[in-house]
Amino acid sequence: PLHSTRTAITNDMKPPSTFIYWVFLGTWCSCGSIGAPVGISGNVLDKSSRKPISGVTVRVEHSGFKAISDDKGSYCLAYAPGAFRVLFGKAGYFPHAVPLNLATKTAFPIEDVELQPAPKVVDIFGGSVEGVTIACRTGLDDPRDTGKQTDHDGQLLLEPIEQECEMVLRKEGFRNATFVWNPMDGRSPKEKTIILCPEKFGVYVGSVLI
Repeated sequence: PLHSTRTAITNDMKPPSTFIYWVFLGTWCSCGSIGAPVGISGNVLDKSSRKPISGVTVRVEHSGFKAISDDKGSYCLAYAPGAFRVLFGKAGYFPHAVPLNLATKTAFPIEDVELQPAPKVVDIFGGSVEGVTIACRTGLDDPRDTGKQTDHDGQLLLEPIEQECEMVLRKEGFRNATFVWNPMDGRSPKEKTIILCPEKFGVYVGSVLI
């Protein structure tokens, strides 16, 4: 009887014990995979609407560590100890960088990151312009190609910069367009669209010059 009582008590305790184990495991592994239960975590929001942004690429600069924000704007990013910048980027938004200096691996939450919407590139008819190259000009230097282009929705994809830059937008058949972006003082264009004008003027049917 004593043995069977012990057995009954043990069996009764198995479900709660298992449940507690999985809750504990889920808590520690919520930021990273099993065996790497540490990382930088937080949320990414639209600066204008304050709504979460999904699909934001969050990465440690000059490394292979990368994460993507979920439907709630949440992310969890693995890292190696040291001084580095965490970069946040998505087409249609100005990128953002957060400098960190972490001596050890730990669970490290940071404040919400707000991304400002970037203007959409359109033609004179309001249609999206894909494949517009993006260059950066500082001072009197020639524009430096960033290697980025607008996507099929005309959305800009930009890399973080550390000084004021005149962004030059170029595409064959259109006149260049420019805007100034200074991440240090938050100065960036407030317009929702940037219009590329055609190089040649005449009569257009749709977006075709005839």
